[in-house]
Amino acid sequence: MKRIDVTRNWQGSRLDRFVRAHIPGTPFGVIQILLRKGLIYLNGERASGAARVKGGDVVSIDIAESDEASPPPATKPKRGPGKRAVKPPAGEAAAAGKTLRPAAAIGREIRVLHEDDEVLVIDKPAGVVVQPGNRAERGSLLDSLEEYRRRSARTRARGRATSAGDSPPGTIEEPPFPYTPVHRLDRDTSGALVVAKTRPAARALTRAFARRGVHKIYLAVVEGVPAEEEGTIDSPVAVAKGARSHASPSPAGAKAITHYSTIRKLRGGRALLRITIETGRTHQIRAHLASIGHPVAGDAEYGAAPAGRSGRFLLHAWMIYFPHPSTGEMLLCTAPPPADIPAA
Repeated sequence: MKRIDVTRNWQGSRLDRFVRAHIPGTPFGVIQILLRKGLIYLNGERASGAARVKGGDVVSIDIAESDEASPPPATKPKRGPGKRAVKPPAGEAAAAGKTLRPAAAIGREIRVLHEDDEVLVIDKPAGVVVQPGNRAERGSLLDSLEEYRRRSARTRARGRATSAGDSPPGTIEEPPFPYTPVHRLDRDTSGALVVAKTRPAARALTRAFARRGVHKIYLAVVEGVPAEEEGTIDSPVAVAKGARSHASPSPAGAKAITHYSTIRKLRGGRALLRITIETGRTHQIRAHLASIGHPVAGDAEYGAAPAGRSGRFLLHAWMIYFPHPSTGEMLLCTAPPPADIPAA
């Protein structure tokens, strides 16, 4: 539990802004998630972000519980020969942890946001399917990850051979575990996707998602402008499986909670929203926003006008904040919005 004493200088300030100033590097959206989960206390009581603080108050942040999905801290991942930590970008992304190699790319268009010996975080483009068997023109993401894994193995082998003064071996022993995404993004949703590079990492990350120790922030362009600047959609969602899954709010469905806030109004009667979710149901964001009359722009399946020039619905996984599978250190990775989605 982290304790912060409030001085007179902060008299009358909002609780969320006070917390943001005292845990620098943590995105405001993540602070809002912690407040909604009841992990931030004012004088021992759970409080909203709008609560006002005064001199003499005590703010407590239940960091242990908020990171409960993290495994016990262990030895930090070792850097391979010649690898140097790359300084993360300035701003909110500075909390993204240590990256062990410069930004790379998978194939011609998939950017690497973070990589170490256990975790790979990529910026998935719209139009790329994650799972095999649903192949689009560009093939599945797993195909690209397998190619990247093999290429990385060859590079490591050459490095070992060179350092030993030998020529590269003719054959390479393949790693026993394929690079595996630990969550999903729809085919037309772009943005940050976490991939496990080892079996232990996959288990730890899957556990973190199951225990809601992973926080995700999305950007969505929606039709219309919500009457309330921010709100919560708390409606169970039922998913009809088939050739194309479809979700809809239903009392018989699974619990689903989506929070939204309006960043700004856009031309054409649209708005840019910041979205956070407490649950991860299939098509949850799309179904929830459609249920309040503001479907994601271009999402014809959920009642929006057909996609325009971009050819897809405008939903982007902007930030992901998760515990490293071996160290427990919280990593923040940010996928910059693509050209068809305005910057936040």
